[in-house]
Amino acid sequence: MAQYVPLGTVAAPASWTIPPSLEIALEAVFAHFDGSGAGGSFLPTLQIVSDSGHTVCEIPMDASVAAGSSVEATWAPFLRGAQAAAAGTTFYGARVTQQTQQTFPAGGNTAVTWDTLAYDTSPGGTMWNAGTPTLLTVPADGIYLVVASMSYTQSASGNVVLNIQGVGQLTAMNNDPENTAFFKYSAFPYVQQCVANATLKVFVQCPGGSSATSQPANMPASFSLTRIA
Repeated sequence: MAQYVPLGTVAAPASWTIPPSLEIALEAVFAHFDGSGAGGSFLPTLQIVSDSGHTVCEIPMDASVAAGSSVEATWAPFLRGAQAAAAGTTFYGARVTQQTQQTFPAGGNTAVTWDTLAYDTSPGGTMWNAGTPTLLTVPADGIYLVVASMSYTQSASGNVVLNIQGVGQLTAMNNDPENTAFFKYSAFPYVQQCVANATLKVFVQCPGGSSATSQPANMPASFSLTRIA
């Protein structure tokens, strides 16, 4: 499964025209919107245009983003827009990020350490325990959307695998022929049935002879857990 990062950092609106020599089956699109210079609220939207120049579909986020705020957006098949909460429904969600560089040894399977709580909307307690900064705790039975992302460098060519304890391996990274190159990795959204008090950890596995070092200054690693049903 190939992953393309064609744009880098560009001004919005941004577009990518698929080269004539390339044919892809779109599975997911991820974008980080920096709204620090926005003059007003904005609504991140994915637009798919056919080779004839006609719009095939437009997929907005569920809510607008306030001026000056930033957001990470993901579009993928079978993701549904947010439904109005029924009376008495409790929302649970948490996201943590990594600001401190961490090295993952060759041949190891090492838990990622988180040091910043981005948000936590779990009533009655926190889903992230700063005293055990490797895990998120499931607050209630339900179906959860699990997303993890990381950028890293490698010491040598080889595969790097991001996996989550309790959910399973997500996707193997591509080989890194240029050892100094940065890779941005965003796991596709993973929907998982979880039980209350279960704990989830993100691991970085380096099965070959290459170690990996996270690059949080380039793009902070993140891990989120959100109940959707």
